[in-house]
Amino acid sequence: MEKVKSYQEFGEKVKEFKKNGKPRSNCYFLPDEVRNMTARETLYLEESEDCLLYFVRETNCYRLYYYLREGGQPVMEKKDMPVFLDFVYREGEEEKEETLVHFWEQRGFQVYKRYRRMECLGENFISPADKEEMQKKYPLQNLKPGHYEECIALWKRCLDEYSTILPDKEEFDKACEKGQIMGVLLSDGSVGAVNRGIFKGRTAFMQHLSVSPKLRGIGMGRTLSYASIDAMFTDRGAEKVNFWVDEKNVHAIGIYERMGFVNDGMISGQLKLDEK
Repeated sequence: MEKVKSYQEFGEKVKEFKKNGKPRSNCYFLPDEVRNMTARETLYLEESEDCLLYFVRETNCYRLYYYLREGGQPVMEKKDMPVFLDFVYREGEEEKEETLVHFWEQRGFQVYKRYRRMECLGENFISPADKEEMQKKYPLQNLKPGHYEECIALWKRCLDEYSTILPDKEEFDKACEKGQIMGVLLSDGSVGAVNRGIFKGRTAFMQHLSVSPKLRGIGMGRTLSYASIDAMFTDRGAEKVNFWVDEKNVHAIGIYERMGFVNDGMISGQLKLDEK
């Protein structure tokens, strides 16, 4: 693998590759994302005549993003960590998805997870009947940079280590400054539950909702969910909130449906290549 040194280098390489026709790709990086990865030295490239394979190095795996010509046969160098390939498609495109999955399965990948995207418009959001009572019990608070270690530990304990990209300290601090990190603090000041909301225009993306295992089943997670969503709509001007949920997590899906969320038809799949 060769380290990609700049956004300019990335852009010129992709532009040149596209001159001979539009390739298949799962790569939709924004310029700032590429600049951030190259600054952190986490973006790598393996290339051949018919494909560009970009690898984003994380602490426990690589994320694969590709540009592939028709008939291209990607060959990857062996990696020291699992490689994950993410793809997104809309319901009704199952044949397209099956073709894609089969293509990468022939190269050693296996299906790992599938997620569905749920969304809710502000006018459709339904607060639970016990809203006021539960918010008094578990008030929503904006967390601070000093809560980083607790939040990271909670996320690592509760979330799938390969399906979740966690923020580093710098990103977490900036998110706190923007009021993106919300949670419930216990009487001793420790973090009982945490959630994150990221804005892109008038759409808010909710992610990383986690509740301490010892505090589950008492309504804390549900309260944090609807309180933070309500804040995105009423205090921060969101017109729509969405998030990805494991399609096997029928309990969580049911809770969000009662709040007015619906499946918007988008599906995200993950494939895993483990060569260790």
